[in-house]
Amino acid sequence: MKNNEYLQLFLDETEEMVDRLATNLVSLEKKPSDHELIAVVFRDAHTIKGSSGAMGYTQMASIAHHMESVLSLLRENELVPKAQVFTALLGALDLLKSIKQDIYRSGSEGRYELAAIIAELDSFASSQTATPVMGTLPLAAAAAATVGASAIEYKVDVTLRPDAPMKGVRAFLVLQSLRSIGLVLQCEPLEEHLLSEKFDQRFAVILSTDRHSDEVLAMLGSDGDVEDVSVAPFVAKKIEQEATDKVAAKVDTRQHSVRVDVRKLEALMNLVGELVIERNRLANVTTHLERQNKEDENVRTLMAVSSQLGRITGDLQREIMKVRMVPIAQLFGTFPRLVRDLAQSLEKTVELTLEGADTELDRTIVEEVRDPLIHLVRNSVDHGIETTAERLKKGKSAAGRVVLSASHQDNQVVISVKDDGGGIDAAGVAKKAIAMGLMTENDLASLSEAQRQRLILLPGLSTATQVSNVSGRGVGMDIVRSQIEKLGGSIDIESITGQGTEFIIRLPLTLAIFRALLVRANELDYAMPIATVIETRKLNPADLRVVKGQECLVLREQIVPVVALHSLFELPSPAKKPHSLVIAASGTTKVGLLVDRLLGEQEVVLKPLGPFFARNKELAGATILGDGRVVPILDINGLLGLMQKR
Repeated sequence: MKNNEYLQLFLDETEEMVDRLATNLVSLEKKPSDHELIAVVFRDAHTIKGSSGAMGYTQMASIAHHMESVLSLLRENELVPKAQVFTALLGALDLLKSIKQDIYRSGSEGRYELAAIIAELDSFASSQTATPVMGTLPLAAAAAATVGASAIEYKVDVTLRPDAPMKGVRAFLVLQSLRSIGLVLQCEPLEEHLLSEKFDQRFAVILSTDRHSDEVLAMLGSDGDVEDVSVAPFVAKKIEQEATDKVAAKVDTRQHSVRVDVRKLEALMNLVGELVIERNRLANVTTHLERQNKEDENVRTLMAVSSQLGRITGDLQREIMKVRMVPIAQLFGTFPRLVRDLAQSLEKTVELTLEGADTELDRTIVEEVRDPLIHLVRNSVDHGIETTAERLKKGKSAAGRVVLSASHQDNQVVISVKDDGGGIDAAGVAKKAIAMGLMTENDLASLSEAQRQRLILLPGLSTATQVSNVSGRGVGMDIVRSQIEKLGGSIDIESITGQGTEFIIRLPLTLAIFRALLVRANELDYAMPIATVIETRKLNPADLRVVKGQECLVLREQIVPVVALHSLFELPSPAKKPHSLVIAASGTTKVGLLVDRLLGEQEVVLKPLGPFFARNKELAGATILGDGRVVPILDINGLLGLMQKR
């Protein structure tokens, strides 16, 4: 199976359906009467059963079949939708994930003990549903149903969805469904042509069955991969001629999407990054030549070519960026199951709300932000949400609420994890920080309430009173902060005692190419992501104040600390005092950086600095300018941390 041409497509599609099943099963548990939802869940389980069976993965097909049997009972209102039912279904889904991972790694299923999970699923099924459904055995061995003397011959015309993957397998599964209710007398194109995909999206079958045409229509019509189906009494006439008669009415069945290996996208993005660097170099050279030879016709032509190349490169860059962008829904979809299982283990009632799941960001960031979000959501359910008894005592609803949301703001993606629990006990956090030797009484005296709440992000600090398999080991929140800052983002905390807590994460849309402000400090140039720049201005010394030994600027009723950029890096003072001020921000924390000159904006390509600079948190990386110079890219989070150490 390892070299099967369908393998990667099968794995990709199965992963999507398994993730969707996990989300929809949790939703179905809350809304068991949602017939539309249960139809979607049933269809996904049915598709996994069929496609895995067609690929020869019998263990996966068997599990999906038994899940389908339970879902069938739920659909027909023959089974009470108890929590145990959904726990068993989700447990079976976990096993499907494990098998899928084995297939991904080696091409084969591995060996699993299925008896326990199958017995648990079968315990919900009645004796009438114990007979295996067609398709759970290897498909080659599937037997056709018998028909009586009252059988009627129908011509069944089927059109698959234009975007249906593995259309040969899909068509074969339709044939198997028809064989489960009758005899397939004829197929056009031939069955072997269907399997080798030598057909467009349409095929026709002559079926002999005892069933009514409406039954056949309903059975195939519920298949999500079938776009259109018609069932009519068969009149002896060559199917080939009928197909010829309908050629003029054919619809465009060309696929408008294609799956692409992520590694190819990464390679393409790297090439675009190199192209951006060379575009900047070309623009720099042509500008230099234009200053020296304004009247030269060749120089003017070069300027025009450089300008056009710049536009094309910009368009190409934007299109590649769009290809890399994915909806955060694929990440959000994992949380309903997480919250359900965690709430049950803690004996709490928690409702999860997802907002802005269609918000898009770079696929690399989606993967990197997964673990920090898991930490935050787990903490909200464990630390934030009170037990049912505590909530009722406080006059709150019995069920706690966690809201996971995402949105675009300017050039950033903002992700919020908000709960209506007890909030952060700032005094308790401060007390724990002192007890652990992370802060002193003098340090705490100068901190505001919000700053004391942020102490929860310190390494090793935990307010849990006991260690559990959820929390209490002093790890998690500092990992969240470091991981977010590693991505060039920031995290803020807003908490009100007794009312709840909100963690706000701000992330760049992409890590690869972005606009930057170039500045000069003591004859050295630096780049700052534009997304972190609030404003720039000429420095007026009269605007500065000294607060507790720190120069500050009052900016719209907010005190902003000001520091010369060269002094942060312990460079010699320039001959002239810096006179330009850049107000930058990390979340809600602002800082004023004094620089010698503002050099303008430019698109830059982020290049990693390597392990030698791993400790330099104030540098996010480096970029290559149009003149070939390597310029460091500043990390505002790191600069703020450097200021606190001084």
